[in-house]
Amino acid sequence: MKTNINLIGQTRAQKKRLNIFFIASLSVFLIIFIISLFFLVYSLMLKARAQGLLKKENSLRSQITVYSAQKEKLLIVGERLGNLRKVISSRGNIDTRAETILSVIPSDFNIEALMADSKVVTIKISSPDLTSFDTLLEERIPNFTKNNSLKIARVNVDYFSQKKDDYSLSLSFHFAPQKLK
Repeated sequence: MKTNINLIGQTRAQKKRLNIFFIASLSVFLIIFIISLFFLVYSLMLKARAQGLLKKENSLRSQITVYSAQKEKLLIVGERLGNLRKVISSRGNIDTRAETILSVIPSDFNIEALMADSKVVTIKISSPDLTSFDTLLEERIPNFTKNNSLKIARVNVDYFSQKKDDYSLSLSFHFAPQKLK
């Protein structure tokens, strides 16, 4: 037998290594356990916050749905107001043009129709007296077109007809294009 074999010494060294390995693995396990415990607590806190936020979101959604019908109506009204603004701004001075043209027509005429847009005002009138038409066409309209501020480009007689004892006339007043500012 060999005399220099020391079996007891090796077992103590092995036990020492085993103890060091056990302590190292236990410490790694504890560190991992503490970190995972921290993440578990943190995730539970986040979950509690998320549930609180979900409850708040649901309550806000229920409050918002109450106002959704009103919002829809307000959007429709806003859109209609925008369309009205466009129409009103694009129509120019149709009211004043029509009133000024009607002021030229003598009171012995019956006004049957009046149509107006931004470029043309058409008026249909009737009267039993032909001399009234003569006065209107020969004096009043030429003087009106010379001295007006409406910038009438031309006046067209669309038609002139006779129905029993009445005479009918349709006049179109065409305006010069307005320059945009």
